[in-house]
Amino acid sequence: SDCRPAVNKKTVVSAAGICTPEQNTSSLVVVGKLMDTSGFTGLAEEILSAVAMVENLYIWGAVISWAIIAVLMFVYKLDQEYDGILADMGHKGMLKQADL
Repeated sequence: SDCRPAVNKKTVVSAAGICTPEQNTSSLVVVGKLMDTSGFTGLAEEILSAVAMVENLYIWGAVISWAIIAVLMFVYKLDQEYDGILADMGHKGMLKQADL
């Protein structure tokens, strides 16, 4: 979703920007719940459990994201289907339109 800057007490700051609760995605909800569970307050000084949660989110969030990307790359079979796709597009006349 498109996150637009908003100023109110219930904004969520994420890597994607500042979102209002109505614009939350499922990943923001999960991260928000984890941060809330850890006792994150957003103040200048945080408790150790909140700092540990932020560190773990950065580490394990990246690991999980790359694992999902790796799985998707292994099951992605465009190279095997590419010639068939081009032939199908040629039969439908779509290649001539795409070359314009």
